[in-house]
Amino acid sequence: MPEWLAETPWWVVAGLTITLAIALFKAARWTASTDKRLDSLETIVKEIRGDIKRIFQDQKEVCDDIKRMFQDQKEVRGDIKRMFQDQKEVRGDIKRMFQDQKEVRGDIKRIFQDQKEVRDDIKRIFQDQTVEAKSPIELTNFGKKIADQIKAYDWSEKFAPGIVDKTIGKEEFEIFEICVDHISEKYNDDIDFQKVVRANAYQHGTNVENVLKVQQVSLRDCLLEKFKT
Repeated sequence: MPEWLAETPWWVVAGLTITLAIALFKAARWTASTDKRLDSLETIVKEIRGDIKRIFQDQKEVCDDIKRMFQDQKEVRGDIKRMFQDQKEVRGDIKRMFQDQKEVRGDIKRIFQDQKEVRDDIKRIFQDQTVEAKSPIELTNFGKKIADQIKAYDWSEKFAPGIVDKTIGKEEFEIFEICVDHISEKYNDDIDFQKVVRANAYQHGTNVENVLKVQQVSLRDCLLEKFKT
């Protein structure tokens, strides 16, 4: 035993021993607490690293979402562009449709105009007719008007006796055929008769043939009257 320790009172040694024991105990507790804190700190750091990794993973997913969003926006813009293009084409089709309708209405209008002109032509044709197409053939009102002005029946009374022998024993239609031939020959051979027929055709706005038909019917009527008597 050291000399200084042998000379030191026992109670001092005991106090120092107790003090040293307490110090060692506290040092041990602090060391254990430090180790525990270090373990906790390591766990926290590990968790932080995990959180950071998840954050970066989430950032990547967010970036991918943003990228898809811009891609979707691009597709939406493309769809909108095609929609407006389709609308433009539809408007063009509608415009052409109305243009076609306008042309169709124009064609229909021209058709009705042509029909009106045809009806007017037919009306004029029938108005210009001097005989009615029925059995037996008779003069129309227009034909009677011409007959009165050219004194067709007076003329027929004058010339009927010259051909009455040709009609004896003939049917009515045959008598009319004889009258047609006689008037045609008269028109070709008699200049004065020809002038009268042409003048009346001009005066009544019709043709020579219609005036000759008046003469043919009036001559036939005179011959038929003679057979009745």
